[in-house]
Amino acid sequence: MFDRRRTGGRDGNTRLRGELMAAPPSLLGSLEIDSLQVLINSKLWFLSSRSFFSISTTNNNNNNLSRFLFRFSTLPHCAASSSSSSNLESYYANLILSSHGDNQPNRKWSSHQFRLLLTDPDLLIRVLNMIRVKPEIAFRFFNWIQRQSDVKQSRQAFAAMLEILAENDLMSEAYLVAERSINLGMHEIDDLLIDGNFDKLVALKLLDLLLWVYTKKSMAEKCLLSFEKMIRKGFLPSVRNCNIVLRVLRDSRMMNKAQEVYETMVMHGIMPTVITFNTMLDSCFKAGDLERVDKIWLEMKRRNIEFSEVTYNILINGFSKSGKMEEARRFHGDMQRSGFPVTPYSFNPLIEGYCKQGLFDEAWGVTDEMLNAGIYPTTSTYNIYIRALCEFGRIDDARELLSSMAAPDVVSYNTLMHGYIKMRKFVEASLLFDDLKAGNINPSIVTYNTLIDGLCESGNLEGAQRLKEEMTSQLIYPDVITYTTLLKGFVKNGNLSMATEIYDEMLRKGIKPDGYAYTTRTVGELRLGDSEKAFRLHEEMVAEDHHAPDLTIYNVRIDGLCKVGNLEKAIEFQRKIFRVGLVPDHVTYTTVIRGYLEKGRFKMARDLYDEMLSKRLSPSVITYFVLIHGHAKAGRLEQAFQYSTEMKKRGVRPNVMTHNALLHGMCKAGNIDEAYRYLCKMEEEGISPNKYSYTILISKHCDLDKWEEVVKLYKEMLDKEIEPDGYTHRALFKHLEKDHESMALDSSGKQPEQQQQPRGSSGNGEARLKLRRTPNEEHEPENYEDLPLDYSPSLFSSLERYLPEQLLNSTRIDKASFMRDLLLRYSPDTERVRTLRHKEYRDKIMSSYQRKHGEIYTLDPTSFFTPSFLRAFSGKSEPNFRNIMVESYPGIFTFEMFKPRFCEMLLAEVEHMEKWVYDSRSTIMRPNTMNNFGVVLDDFGFDNMLQKLVDDFINFGYCCKFVFCDIFADGLSSNLVSVLFPEVCGSSLDSHHGYIVEYGKDRDVDLGFHVDDSEVSLNVCLGKQFSGGELYFRGVRCDKHVNSDSTEKEVYDYSHVPGHAILHRGRHRHGARATTSGHRVNLILWCRSSTFREMKNYQRDFSNWCGGCKLEKQRRQRDSINATKEILARKAAEKTLVELASKSCAD
Repeated sequence: MFDRRRTGGRDGNTRLRGELMAAPPSLLGSLEIDSLQVLINSKLWFLSSRSFFSISTTNNNNNNLSRFLFRFSTLPHCAASSSSSSNLESYYANLILSSHGDNQPNRKWSSHQFRLLLTDPDLLIRVLNMIRVKPEIAFRFFNWIQRQSDVKQSRQAFAAMLEILAENDLMSEAYLVAERSINLGMHEIDDLLIDGNFDKLVALKLLDLLLWVYTKKSMAEKCLLSFEKMIRKGFLPSVRNCNIVLRVLRDSRMMNKAQEVYETMVMHGIMPTVITFNTMLDSCFKAGDLERVDKIWLEMKRRNIEFSEVTYNILINGFSKSGKMEEARRFHGDMQRSGFPVTPYSFNPLIEGYCKQGLFDEAWGVTDEMLNAGIYPTTSTYNIYIRALCEFGRIDDARELLSSMAAPDVVSYNTLMHGYIKMRKFVEASLLFDDLKAGNINPSIVTYNTLIDGLCESGNLEGAQRLKEEMTSQLIYPDVITYTTLLKGFVKNGNLSMATEIYDEMLRKGIKPDGYAYTTRTVGELRLGDSEKAFRLHEEMVAEDHHAPDLTIYNVRIDGLCKVGNLEKAIEFQRKIFRVGLVPDHVTYTTVIRGYLEKGRFKMARDLYDEMLSKRLSPSVITYFVLIHGHAKAGRLEQAFQYSTEMKKRGVRPNVMTHNALLHGMCKAGNIDEAYRYLCKMEEEGISPNKYSYTILISKHCDLDKWEEVVKLYKEMLDKEIEPDGYTHRALFKHLEKDHESMALDSSGKQPEQQQQPRGSSGNGEARLKLRRTPNEEHEPENYEDLPLDYSPSLFSSLERYLPEQLLNSTRIDKASFMRDLLLRYSPDTERVRTLRHKEYRDKIMSSYQRKHGEIYTLDPTSFFTPSFLRAFSGKSEPNFRNIMVESYPGIFTFEMFKPRFCEMLLAEVEHMEKWVYDSRSTIMRPNTMNNFGVVLDDFGFDNMLQKLVDDFINFGYCCKFVFCDIFADGLSSNLVSVLFPEVCGSSLDSHHGYIVEYGKDRDVDLGFHVDDSEVSLNVCLGKQFSGGELYFRGVRCDKHVNSDSTEKEVYDYSHVPGHAILHRGRHRHGARATTSGHRVNLILWCRSSTFREMKNYQRDFSNWCGGCKLEKQRRQRDSINATKEILARKAAEKTLVELASKSCAD
């Protein structure tokens, strides 16, 4: 019966009558009235058109037509009862052709005319087959149908159209139809082509076409699936299409799948070509699988496939990028011997390979070879040098090379600009931008993105926003990198609301976030917002297809879950990585391995490690540290050493962390002597122990009551200038608690005489008190900052938690005295003598000296500092710092700091100190060996105030680190010194030396040329009236070059202004000229960093801050550059002479 659901009953008949009556009279005249009546009233025609893929047993000489029609419908030639259906199809076919004849280029098709074709794919298929003799018109009509909003899509219709086009070799049109089908998600269309009764040659042609479309759209998974279907059904793709599949797998880093495709090709007799092998070689290099590279090129030799020029270039480039320069040079020589022309494309990879390793002399040697071969370096060649010089910190050499280029391009400027920004030379980057525009080189979006990145790094987010607007005015529109850079800047600045606004603006502009933008936004939520919201955001973004799943964010989530102990959930996320089509990397594996080890699941950790190796993922030093530490901590020392051995066999160099993990394991196992021998072995291998290495040994010796060894190790630390920290002191506390028998007070809180007995004596008295074995975490310790102590007040506060309950009720003075004597008892003898003498000196001052202005001994910012200085520090950001500072010379900053009233009070206090010294006939300790006048403020009770000045204003800061995300890889810090002097570990200034110096009549006159014993020095002029006394600076130097000559650029003089400060590196050589009249008084604050001093032990090159080291490097490098320039000039001159000679001969 007639299907009312499809035609709407009477309404359907009415619509059909209306469509037919709207047809042109000429067409209606060709149809009999009876036929029209049948079409309107009969319900059989539509029913007959309902079946798809019906099987016909009727033979017909028109093979192409019958073959297609029999697959898709029951047609008029199959049954006489379908004559009415045939008339309907004929009507539409005639309507299409008559309204689009050869002389009628303007189509007059309307959706009203073809309503049935829009809603009935079966009818559309039959009509297309009736006009297949006009394939171009069929294609245009099909395209028109696809543009209609209410068309009902059908895979069968697309397959029909593709067949018509393929049979007529209209493959360009077929490509557009195939692309449309894939865009609509019809990925099963290949099943129709494979399983239907298509002509096999036509089907194969269309299947190859689908593979091509998939590769063009980089749909590697779909491409691979279609390839596998073809192979299973015997449709062997051409070697050309196999190469295309290999290429898309290469670009998707699916190396294992590419290998499977290659093996399938060979198995089914598809002979690989040189293009096949080139693609495979390139894939292996990109995957870092050099072992397979050798197998592939040897297979080429076995098959007698000649290397092409592309083959050689792939091998040269791949080995160069992998650091295998011998292999690269070998293939480069083979290429020349094989008669292929050598070009810059074959030389440039060699230059880049050497430059990446810092072997610039070898790189310039390759340039010489180019010149000898008559090949001149290109702009790309110079850009390689510029990039490498920037990466190795040789920014001035890079600038000089850019200046020597005949035709630098925008890439040259962008590369150098990026180098300046990496070195935080933002002014130079901005000037270079001006040079670029002056040279009539149009900036690119990369140029603007680089500058925006620099502004964000410097904290100038407003300037970055303005630059974004400027690039838009130049018709260079922001892209995903622009927005991501701003997003990162606001996240680092702690401004989540602006970060969110930037991200939303990117979406409004229709810019799809990439993996980095997506991760930055999520990590911003993790750091500044709600972690659960960040996870929900991740799921929403994947669900809404804002971006494909990203491995980084999965790693972040897995790490977070492992850290809170939710290993099951972390493992679930690891499995989910596979389900979303990603491949875990070494970070993923290392994170989950750590989670297994912390739960004691060692077998699972080993299995995961083996799986990691089986997937050809290279464990990093962090991976091995996790494994060694996890096993050593659990007492599995043998397995820990096995991993250490395996680590070295795989070429991963151990670091101090891996060694400390083994030290800890040996100490825990009681192998203390072996541990000390291992400590000595570390130094023999060139790895210097750090404070944690010593702390581990000190702690274990304390456990074994080996006090002499404890003292020896502690002294060894100090001799090597390794500063003990809180962990070391806690180990000493444990030592003290073990020795509690001789460390007791009587019930009154006083120390009895018996305490002076040798260690181990029992003493007398029932009221002897013992140190606690564990700290009392609930106890709130006293504040000892106002007491004259020999050690840090925080050390006393920490030790107080170990005091017994009875002693906690004693006075603060008694507790401090007990703890001080206890600490002195275990200090090395030389240190103890020094400390005792200094204490006696300070005790005399503190017991006799009466302060004149007691209020200045406690830091009061509003009373001490100028308003501008306070405003700059209220925001704690680099722009605020720089607003009040003048960088009068690189690395020398001046600014207004102290109010005149504070300067007057401090000067009066100093005069009062000197009067007291004179009246009491005391001997005063001078600030240093070069100053004969002045006082050490710390000795007179200013130490707490000055330390607070260092902590709150010179070295305040906060640091927040995130794993896996590079925008947080170096941490976030906002302190004055870390902004101005990042190389001296500004965020870890942990001690100071503060003093007053005086110059003038009856005082020191001048100060000789020297460097300070500090990392950073603050020098504030307090007054009074004076002339002369200028500071002169002559360059920053390391110990090796401290007496080297200065250059003209390093000469700088500074005149003091009362109340104003100058901040500079301690290693910046300087002196003070004679104060010719009056009286000059300055406050000097040496700020020191134990971290920086420890780091110097591991370094040999200080060219990033030492002018002497830098000059040495520049001399070596300039010689190489000049030699190359001379060769270039000579070659150019020779070429000119040859040209002139040729011209003369011609004349």
